[in-house]
Amino acid sequence: MKTELKQNKEVVIQGLVSLRKDNSSVFSSISGKLYLTNQRLIFEAGKMNIFNRNKIVEINLSDIQSIKILKRNLIRFLIFMFIPYTLVLYTKTGQGYRLTFSVISKPSIDSWVAAIEGQAGMPVKIK
Repeated sequence: MKTELKQNKEVVIQGLVSLRKDNSSVFSSISGKLYLTNQRLIFEAGKMNIFNRNKIVEINLSDIQSIKILKRNLIRFLIFMFIPYTLVLYTKTGQGYRLTFSVISKPSIDSWVAAIEGQAGMPVKIK
């Protein structure tokens, strides 16, 4: 992990995801690692990203307004078989982020939902 954790902060769950801003093209996705600490979500771009290698996005859990899961419909599932889940997160400032998990992601999307609900203290809506 490149990001330095603040004192008395710990990583609750971590895994591989793709990140993009809510209204941007799917082609602007950046693959990397997502960490949930007891205070914030931290995304660090992977080394394979040529232009965004040093990209780090930090979101304080207290700044999150809503979180929902988008499940793929059957047609999209057949086309993107290993990418069925997208977690959409909106901050209180209106910024949206899409975190895409694959079927083979470890830990699973269910583990992420439970961890985020536990740390952020808010329910994740499934749409």
